[in-house]
Amino acid sequence: MSLKLIWSSSSCRFLGSDSGVERLRAMWRKNCKRWMRDKPFSENLAHVLDIQLHGPSSIQKTDPQTECGICYAQYLPIGNPTSVR
Repeated sequence: MSLKLIWSSSSCRFLGSDSGVERLRAMWRKNCKRWMRDKPFSENLAHVLDIQLHGPSSIQKTDPQTECGICYAQYLPIGNPTSVR
């Protein structure tokens, strides 16, 4: 990601509650000069916003049924009409 793009206020959007977003904006304004070009994006983001990002899930990805609820749809019976009683 380009450093110029990161500094652009239009390219940085925070989502969440008003208080949460305001805290992130304040941290960004305070620490944005700490951004280091040689560091990965996720590491910089965690450092600048003073947050801990979640790591990879501990669930094994070998079982396709544990990937996500939407993907589970492939295991639903096909051709059997469902009815609401």
